[in-house]
Amino acid sequence: MRGGKRSRFEPGGAPGLRLTERDIEIVKAVASYRVLDAQLIGRVLPLSGFEARGIDARTGEIDHAKKIRDRLTELFHGRLLSRPRAGFSFAFPGSEAIVYAPGPGASDLLRHRTDIDVDPNAIRKAQTAQRGFLEHQLLTNAVAISFREAAARRTDLRIEIDDAVLDSATADHARAYRFGADIVLGDERRKIGIVPDLTMTISKAGRTHAYFVEIDRQTEPAVRQCRSRGKRQPTLTGTSILRKLLGYAAVKASGTVEERLGWRNFKVLFVCEPRPGGGDRIARLIEIVQRYAPQKAGLFLFALAEDIAASSDIMQAVWCDASGNTRRLDPSDFSEHKRIS
Repeated sequence: MRGGKRSRFEPGGAPGLRLTERDIEIVKAVASYRVLDAQLIGRVLPLSGFEARGIDARTGEIDHAKKIRDRLTELFHGRLLSRPRAGFSFAFPGSEAIVYAPGPGASDLLRHRTDIDVDPNAIRKAQTAQRGFLEHQLLTNAVAISFREAAARRTDLRIEIDDAVLDSATADHARAYRFGADIVLGDERRKIGIVPDLTMTISKAGRTHAYFVEIDRQTEPAVRQCRSRGKRQPTLTGTSILRKLLGYAAVKASGTVEERLGWRNFKVLFVCEPRPGGGDRIARLIEIVQRYAPQKAGLFLFALAEDIAASSDIMQAVWCDASGNTRRLDPSDFSEHKRIS
């Protein structure tokens, strides 16, 4: 520290810090989601019955973000939260985008004050995460929080999101959501693993629908190609969206999901994040399904992350399938399909 100013990167201590129940809930939320920024934390707290607001000293008006940011700073210097350094590559000082992970003191606090037992290895992994992991996890968490907000607003709807894929889950629990798939493309055969970013069920009036959620940030190619017999051909070597789509189609056909989870029917939601120069990603994914897995066209639903973020209720957001139909996820709307032009 210089001139009494605390470092943004290293905890400087918070000797006068007195923990409140809301502080504990903040640490619990960050540990449960692995990483959160201030904006997402401000959305999570009301779901647990806590207010996320303060008073702006300059204007005297309620400021929902500033109080949270200030408290996060104290919890960081008190070593209950950490700030992954890679998170500063897309955040600026005072920004709500500063990323927080569990700190060195989080494990002991949560073990003694909550029902959460956090693996110290998971804490270290989150603290040293690279930018790609942070951005992917933040978008995954934003989607999960949007569904939980929708469930909190409606008494007629029940949404259960299973965090089994998170590091805080037990190994046996997490293993239930990891599937092996035998996929084929021409003469090429591969055995791959499928692990969804989220799993959930949506229930209303006795009707329940199950979903796997995949976050597509366009960090992997839609179709990977190799040169064979003098021509460039699609290949299953290396990661690609094609491999993932074929993998889910194979998992569906195998009946493994019904055997493990009791889900006779399920769908896979792809949340796509646009990239500059990336073209129409959803149109590209629909084209892949129609070409390589047309018999499973109804298995997949696609939506843009920005469209979901712009919707005040994710249950009213519009998704499209590989047959060109649109639908919402509200169980009462499932019979209403509209053709997109």
